[in-house]
Amino acid sequence: MKKVWLQVFAICAGLFIVPLVFSSIFVALPAIKKSFEASYVQLQWVMNVYGIFISVLLVSMGRLADAFGRKKYYVLGIVIFGIASIIGGSAQSIGWLIASAALQGIGGAIILPVSQSLLIQLFSEKQKSQALGIWSAVAGLAFAIGPILGGYILSSLNWRWIFLFPIPIFLLSIGIIIPKVNESKQGKKDAKIDWSGLFLLFFLIVPLIFGVIHGPDWGWSSIPTLLCFAAALIFLSLLLKHEKKSEVPIIRPEFFLNRNFLSSSVANFCLIFCIWALFFVTPIYLHSVRMQPSLTVGALLLCMTVPVFILSTAVARWYHQIGPKLLFIIGFASIALSAILQSFFSAETSLFYIGTSFLFFGLGWALIFGPTFTIATSQIGKNFAALASGTLITIQEIGGSLGLAVSGTVFRVPSSPVQGYQNAMYLLLGFAILGLAASIFGLSKNLSKNRR
Repeated sequence: MKKVWLQVFAICAGLFIVPLVFSSIFVALPAIKKSFEASYVQLQWVMNVYGIFISVLLVSMGRLADAFGRKKYYVLGIVIFGIASIIGGSAQSIGWLIASAALQGIGGAIILPVSQSLLIQLFSEKQKSQALGIWSAVAGLAFAIGPILGGYILSSLNWRWIFLFPIPIFLLSIGIIIPKVNESKQGKKDAKIDWSGLFLLFFLIVPLIFGVIHGPDWGWSSIPTLLCFAAALIFLSLLLKHEKKSEVPIIRPEFFLNRNFLSSSVANFCLIFCIWALFFVTPIYLHSVRMQPSLTVGALLLCMTVPVFILSTAVARWYHQIGPKLLFIIGFASIALSAILQSFFSAETSLFYIGTSFLFFGLGWALIFGPTFTIATSQIGKNFAALASGTLITIQEIGGSLGLAVSGTVFRVPSSPVQGYQNAMYLLLGFAILGLAASIFGLSKNLSKNRR
């Protein structure tokens, strides 16, 4: 039994770093901007390039690991993420930092799904839910404490250590996994990967993000901007057509014919859009407008993340007691209230007011996130649960990437950072209302009868 928990510790150590570093970097953005004299566009790309590679690769990396060896791929993912962290921590230009973020995206796309598979293999079929609970708790805790840890590192050292401090943890994880964790795979010689789908998805997301980020500089009606959006539409059409015929599709278009799956996907998309958007613009506002030190910024962001960790168990229980529809309605109403409160932020806004508005956002996040996956997997059927989850994850990561791109663009267009932040909050309010509408009119009234 001790050996099993040693393996669990080693796997979770590698998993822990990915969301921890991701949420820490947001706090470091103002310092990175100052260090490289970077533009807001370049800061957007630091985060967006990570989101693009996660969006495109995450599901397929899990399938490759299932076919060729989960342990082998997990170690590979840690090595890639570790190398990327060293490059990021020693970067001498913003270009190198963006390149390291892309490499981190590749490593993260391997670590996140494979860590879950490895944990499941350590437990019996009856204990599968325990393994998933451990995975969710570790990932949730890491994301929750990332901002405060990032703030502490910035106040004591500098932003480079946010990239470099995980290296010993990665080495410890690999040092235990290699001798102690058994290799596991499905035994298939060939992994069926939708390579054409990956190609089409990549060339759907990249021009879309390019158009959104650079549209204000090029001009929204300029030829380059219109070409970007036209290319995105063309590749979207090609992707949907291709996925209908693919044996192992990244996205199953027919799933969206189920109104509950569609509604939960829209809700999840809107939620992750708002999360990534808020995490991008908030540290910049708090640092450049409110002149708050990094540790205070991290502590304030903790108001958003801690409710997610604390309420995760309770939300699972409430799901079965009152149903997901009410959870979604309360959740998006809470996010909408948070956006309204934040739209009044100014240079004199009190920290208590800021923290309270963040708590409302965290409450909404906690009520919505977990149930979206439960609905998606339960509504499609057991035989397609993994595909349903993979489709939802892909939609979710695209939502996050777009949230970063759109919010960053909205934030930097006005001459005043305060006006930019307020505009970003109007954007969040719009997506909260969209999620609320999807919950009210999309989720069926008898959904509670279909809960698993």
